[in-house]
Amino acid sequence: MNRSFLYMVWGLCGLICTKEEYKNNGIVLHEEHKHREICCPRCGKCHIVRNGYRHRDFLGLPIVGKHVILQLWD
Repeated sequence: MNRSFLYMVWGLCGLICTKEEYKNNGIVLHEEHKHREICCPRCGKCHIVRNGYRHRDFLGLPIVGKHVILQLWD
């Protein structure tokens, strides 16, 4: 999904849509933060899991009569 669409409709900035799913007459949008600036001091890798991942579901406004769920991954 286009980032400008996310900003104009819901006011979300700094997020990117990684996946869209269409389930049971609804749309699920998976969102992640645009920049992950945390890096491991030992190995230097920037993809680290700090205390695991978790997601939060937010109910968005309907689009064309379909329910919209925004899943934000932290």
